[in-house]
Amino acid sequence: MEGMHNTWVKPHVLHALLQKYKFVIFIDADATIQHLEVPVEWLFNRWGITPETSIAMPLDTRQTLNGDEHASEDSRGKLVLNTGVVVAQSLPHTFEMLDAWKECPTGVRYPDCKRWAEEWSHEQKAFSEYIRYDFNPNGTNIVEIACNDAMGYPGISEHTWITSKCTGQFIRHHTIDKQRTKQSTEAAMMQSLTDLLHQELHGKRDRYFVKENAGGNEPDLITLTTSR
Repeated sequence: MEGMHNTWVKPHVLHALLQKYKFVIFIDADATIQHLEVPVEWLFNRWGITPETSIAMPLDTRQTLNGDEHASEDSRGKLVLNTGVVVAQSLPHTFEMLDAWKECPTGVRYPDCKRWAEEWSHEQKAFSEYIRYDFNPNGTNIVEIACNDAMGYPGISEHTWITSKCTGQFIRHHTIDKQRTKQSTEAAMMQSLTDLLHQELHGKRDRYFVKENAGGNEPDLITLTTSR
């Protein structure tokens, strides 16, 4: 997309995919889903996503950049939404919203939006500055997900300019220490494998466990066996 930062592709891709799907969940490459066993419907219920919700995003972490304690806020003093995680539902209102978001940096509807074509934080700041105020008539059309649910990761507060202690309980977004993305992925996968192993062993106890009487007053010993 000439003349715009490459992250501006997000509203365009969402607009295209929602032509075919009821819901689209977008996450950045440095974000990881931590509990693979949790149904997405459960998360929708937790986050208050309803049949009339067009878009849901997490609130960003609070940061102090170059002495600016309001770096994570929009011009109205409200914490911005982070586009690293986006839940979008295919609704007529959603497409109207996405059209306005896509066209924002042209300056036609929002003259001041031109600056966000290449200036940080690009499409994210544009959404929080303009779109969320003009396209949330019911208060539930755009849902703010709690920062601790879908932003940050354990250890992010080690960086002194990050003042929010968001640890990404359900989705970790490694905005700074991107190398930790691999570790979070490994942890999520190991947790899922451990849960499956636990279910397998306890669901088929007769196959895997053998009781051996040690004699005397000693308790029975449980031996784990495997078969090939």
